[in-house]
Amino acid sequence: MLADDGTTVVALGVGEAGSVDADALRRAGAALARNAGSASKVATTLTAAADDPGLAAAVVEGIGLAPTATLRLRSGSKARGASST
Repeated sequence: MLADDGTTVVALGVGEAGSVDADALRRAGAALARNAGSASKVATTLTAAADDPGLAAAVVEGIGLAPTATLRLRSGSKARGASST
């Protein structure tokens, strides 16, 4: 959604307070990256959802891994070690 100043706002949920883990933050970081479009700058408060400040790395990992996962899905290739069912 567009804010009053023309910037884009992306709202993400990460689960119930107190139950946020690295995986949830990693997925949220990836969702943020996918929905940021062509933005040259991104700010987030995702790390505030975790009780452990050390989980901030998971958000960064998700942001960094999102483009790779998106390209892999678009090309139809599978992650190494993935099996089809």
